[in-house]
Amino acid sequence: MSNSVATEYADYKSPSALAQDASLSKAERLRILKIWCEDEEQLCIAAAEGMTGGTDSNLKAVQKALDSLAQDIAER
Repeated sequence: MSNSVATEYADYKSPSALAQDASLSKAERLRILKIWCEDEEQLCIAAAEGMTGGTDSNLKAVQKALDSLAQDIAER
């Protein structure tokens, strides 16, 4: 997990809030959501291996926001 990117998405209450943030370009939102998704996938892998860090995975919400934003970009 990259600290600079983690800081970028850590300021958002939800992945959908990041996906809707008009202060960032769509490409930037997409980049950050992809990294957030990778981090959530790593949390799921760790949890499956019995290693938990006290945070629940938000993978489904991140994937949903990522898919929605990617579809929006593709349609334009």
